[in-house]
Amino acid sequence: MQACDDLCLYCVPSMPQLAPSEPLICQLNLFAGQLYFLSYEKYLHTCGFLGLNALDLGDEDLIVDSYGFIREENRPSARLSCSFKLSQLPLLKELVRMRRKSMGYLPTHLGKLL
Repeated sequence: MQACDDLCLYCVPSMPQLAPSEPLICQLNLFAGQLYFLSYEKYLHTCGFLGLNALDLGDEDLIVDSYGFIREENRPSARLSCSFKLSQLPLLKELVRMRRKSMGYLPTHLGKLL
């Protein structure tokens, strides 16, 4: 199946090539309930958007909560793009659960992130 991330799939009439920004694509994919990431870079960008600890931060000594969320005062420069003061993972879990109508999603990329 062709990816819809470039927002050009099935455009009638055809549109000029647009380049949506990475933050917009990340937000749309999370809200739409996309279960898989196209690349590891997209996964890291999503972690950065949500303020989560990931392997790209290396072995830095970070203070994270049980969900992996890095609070604002403890964020390294790689996570400064996150504007959340509290973890959004419980809300995101509930949104995905409602959209999936209790069908399993834990084996997917998003399921592993949540």
